[in-house]
Amino acid sequence: MKRKLFTIFVVSLVLIFSTYCKKAVKGKEEILKMLPKESAGIVFINVGKVSNTEFFKKLTSSNKEKIEKWGIDPEKDIHFIGIAISGKIIPGKKAGGLVIMDVNYKKDLILSNLKKEGLNIAEKKYKNVSIISGVDKKNKDLNIAFISDNLLGMGTEGLLKKAIDLKEGKGNNILKNAELMDLVKDLNQESFLWGASLIPRKDIKGMLEKNPQAKIFESIKAVSFFIDYNNAGYQGELNLYSDDEAKIKQMADFLNGIKAMIAMGKSQSPELQELLSGISISAESKGIKIAVNLTEDLIMRLKEKAGKKK
Repeated sequence: MKRKLFTIFVVSLVLIFSTYCKKAVKGKEEILKMLPKESAGIVFINVGKVSNTEFFKKLTSSNKEKIEKWGIDPEKDIHFIGIAISGKIIPGKKAGGLVIMDVNYKKDLILSNLKKEGLNIAEKKYKNVSIISGVDKKNKDLNIAFISDNLLGMGTEGLLKKAIDLKEGKGNNILKNAELMDLVKDLNQESFLWGASLIPRKDIKGMLEKNPQAKIFESIKAVSFFIDYNNAGYQGELNLYSDDEAKIKQMADFLNGIKAMIAMGKSQSPELQELLSGISISAESKGIKIAVNLTEDLIMRLKEKAGKKK
């Protein structure tokens, strides 16, 4: 009898786990297929995975009431967020974006709250999907689209219409962007946060012209990253891609030199020293790899210190 009950218990666990995995894969793929091919970059967040961390709970607790007034519990209702970056992605340049969220939401409550805030919102239909304009006084181009029962979109009207078309299988999605997909293929896409972006040479060159010391970074053509969490803490990578082997070594030496100078500072806190010891910088064949390994306790102590300085 005990053996039979144990077998039933194990089978139940397997079924629950497999169902969750299928839903997770479907949610991720559904969002990625709605991001346009011509995007310059992508960011993907598995909110369900990071919501169990102490850092996330502390981060959202201070704004929980503001978020929940929209009928959304950040720890339970937001599952995945996909962001497609368009336009210029470097500091000082205007960038646009499309956000698609897999989230439990209440359309009527969201519209009611927007009206209560005095916003002059307007609703139009595109292929039976409601697109709401006037949701932000500062950003006139920002719209919200109620794409389906669990999909919410934010962006310009044009990008939202493109996402709706892509959901129907019309057009090319970001998975067809060979350059971006080449960057993300080696990332840990099971992590709670990952992304990549292309950087046009002329853009980064113009940004670095005012800083001669940073000119060695002008060969960077793309970046990729991921951050994940397990019981030991946070692990992640930031990759800076370049085709110039000599510049790759120079960049690694430069960054390691800065790290060493900061570490030698006499007035540095134990937290900063611990942070630096959890960062390694190396020159790889395709560029620079900055690997990070930090405990959650350190993250919380750094957050507490940052809060006291405000």
